[in-house]
Amino acid sequence: VQVADASLVVNVCNDLMQEGKRENFIKELKDKQEKIRIKHENKESKLILPLADSRAKGISFDWNEQEIAEPLPERLGLSQIKAELEEVLQFFDWSPFFWAWELRGKYPDIFNHKKFGDEAKKLYDCAQELLDRILKEKSFQCDAVVGLWPAHSVGDDIEVFQDIEKDKPLGTFRFLRRQQPLPNQPHHCLADFVAPKDSKVRDYLGAFAVCAGKGVEALIREEYQGIRPASGYPCQPDHTEKDLIWELLSVSEKIGLELTESRAMTPGCSVSGLYFSHPKAAYFNVGGIDQDQVEDYARRKGWSREKAHKWLGPNLAFDP
Repeated sequence: VQVADASLVVNVCNDLMQEGKRENFIKELKDKQEKIRIKHENKESKLILPLADSRAKGISFDWNEQEIAEPLPERLGLSQIKAELEEVLQFFDWSPFFWAWELRGKYPDIFNHKKFGDEAKKLYDCAQELLDRILKEKSFQCDAVVGLWPAHSVGDDIEVFQDIEKDKPLGTFRFLRRQQPLPNQPHHCLADFVAPKDSKVRDYLGAFAVCAGKGVEALIREEYQGIRPASGYPCQPDHTEKDLIWELLSVSEKIGLELTESRAMTPGCSVSGLYFSHPKAAYFNVGGIDQDQVEDYARRKGWSREKAHKWLGPNLAFDP
């Protein structure tokens, strides 16, 4: 079962495990999938532009006019953080907590809901009691490792370096570009949001990995400039790009966060991704990609065509 929003996974698991709900859930799911199958079978193929044309339609900036924040020298490289739970809770987003209990609404307005406001308040009070116990017993801790490096883009890739002069390369992140046209929209690629090598403009790329230990998940409010896309999500669908994050940040050694063979993070109460500080950086969906981009990406990654098909399968706009 695919769940588009991670915050709704608990609901799906409950429906699958509860007698009386499981059968109805599976029936409704199969009916929905059959309708999608029929719709897919009858729809016309979506237009896919050649990769060269998509690159020509990428977003562009006058880099000499861009204001790029200059980090303090001591902030470059790796930083390890151990956050106090009291501090972390200030950023907790309670809305998905209520959604997981099938109480639809936004915190704190949900307490005034005519139908289930009282139940939401009771649930919230119970959660506060549990959190008080967690804080008192220090049941877990939040560990993070963060990296910030000089960087520049080369085509659809971003190269990161150990030093300001960019004489000591650390690695290269590979990205995909949207090939399906959208009205009045550029063909985005994350590399577009970092200054190109030939611009001579000094720019940076960040990465992070955060683990709250076993037994808790937290969603952090987004209050910062730029974006923090994660590998495996719509604008960066290749999960294997986590490998370079793990290598650069020494994630396993520093905070004990591991990757499985499928690149899932364990413990599961963890997040990781990249930091893009460009003020116009935005999330987007790469969508379907054609064979020319798959072959180009495989070449840049040093993969066989079969391996590229395996990891990019959900985005293939053709039958391999």
